[in-house]
Amino acid sequence: MDTNRIRRRLGSRRTRVIAAVVAMTLVLGTAGVGWAQTSGRGAKRVQVSASKRPPHTTTTTTTRPTTTTTTTRPTTTTTRATTTTTTTTSTTRPPTTTTTTTTTTRPPTSGATYYVATNGNDAAAGTIAAPWKSLSESIARLKAGDTLLVRGGNYTAVANEQFNIENKNGNASLWTTIAAYAGERPVIQLNSFWQGFYVLNSSYVEIRGLEIKGTALTDQQMTDGVEVKTSHHVKVIGNIVHDTGGCGICSIESNHVRIEGNEVYGASKWNTYQTSAISFFLSANIGGGNNSDGYSMYISGNRVHHNTNIAPPGPGQKVTDGNCIIIDYNDDNGYTGSTLVQNNLCYENGGRGVHVFHAKNVLAINNTLVNNLRHADIDGGELTASSSTALIYRNNLTVASRPGAGVVVWDAQVQLDHNVYVGNVSPTQVGSGDQLTSVSVNPDYTPAANSPAIDGGSTVSAPATDIRGVLRDARPDVGAFEAA
Repeated sequence: MDTNRIRRRLGSRRTRVIAAVVAMTLVLGTAGVGWAQTSGRGAKRVQVSASKRPPHTTTTTTTRPTTTTTTTRPTTTTTRATTTTTTTTSTTRPPTTTTTTTTTTRPPTSGATYYVATNGNDAAAGTIAAPWKSLSESIARLKAGDTLLVRGGNYTAVANEQFNIENKNGNASLWTTIAAYAGERPVIQLNSFWQGFYVLNSSYVEIRGLEIKGTALTDQQMTDGVEVKTSHHVKVIGNIVHDTGGCGICSIESNHVRIEGNEVYGASKWNTYQTSAISFFLSANIGGGNNSDGYSMYISGNRVHHNTNIAPPGPGQKVTDGNCIIIDYNDDNGYTGSTLVQNNLCYENGGRGVHVFHAKNVLAINNTLVNNLRHADIDGGELTASSSTALIYRNNLTVASRPGAGVVVWDAQVQLDHNVYVGNVSPTQVGSGDQLTSVSVNPDYTPAANSPAIDGGSTVSAPATDIRGVLRDARPDVGAFEAA
């Protein structure tokens, strides 16, 4: 299938990347105030090999504004990865009780509106009075611009059933929408090995308001919750995606994808290809250039927690992913678009909070990252940048689970600007306006009353509202939440 072909192709790319790293001589990073560029490379998305790095050194500073650099020579070992079955068990914590507000307006549609319900009939007309029954069959019947409203209840896929949105191409006035019926919560139980919801070779598609439930607590299928592949102008908004063996929500070779206001937990457990909760992988130049705001790809207002990868890529290899958010290899395709990561809450994930790997043109702003890096195999920081350029990390609040892990930069050019790092050991890099503090966050992840995060942010490119939709004032707070 297409997914297997891309995995094999990426395996050959990974081999070339590793060979280049082995041949590389050590280059000391140089940095000005507010910029960090260091040498070293983190292991990432192991396909046919895994990278190992000795512990990186840490330079501690308490003076602001200052940028420090660290130099670590990586070592790389290459081992053939094989898919294995593991008997490791995992306990997924329940979702958060807080709510997410999304301000995205429902896209216009000019097609027909159909309905599907658990008590429906596939021979019916698909109206609200006579709904269809099979969710996958209902999706297959849609034409570009149609809307399918999913009534509340439990929809359980049969073995190997996928919910494919394939070759449905609309335009800015013709969106194909699959959404929960107003005021109801449909729960879709996945039961396929690779993809649950699969948007393939399509454009102008929205998936909204669904609970998408994987089988990772009962089997070891590597199912992605929502996978968007070779598509553009796709919105995944306001869903709950959990307990999937593969990614929660991921985009592959796509553009103009918006992942907003979702909750993702319990994802990425069993995928030996090393997935994460939310990922943009190999973004592609399709569907036009950046929008008027300067961005093409968006990850905004999501609550992402308790995701971890517990299946290594092969015998004797280490887990490399299970990140909250990763922008991954978008430079491999010569991607020219820009990516915005804002107002996200990431906590208790096995991997890093926000990781940018072999990518460029990324702004990560006003995110709150707390106690990630829970898996012992994972290195890096709450904010991590590796082999990337033209990155800005601004107004982010990090509470690291390890000393010095507020932000870690390897072989990357990053502007560090008005971030707040909680911990009694300084991060490896400190940028202009960054602050170190021992004051943590409240139990609901809002900044504590005496935190320097309050009114401590930069106004430059700061989002107008926080993760809850609360307006930010003229002196924005650092992190995803604006204090009352």
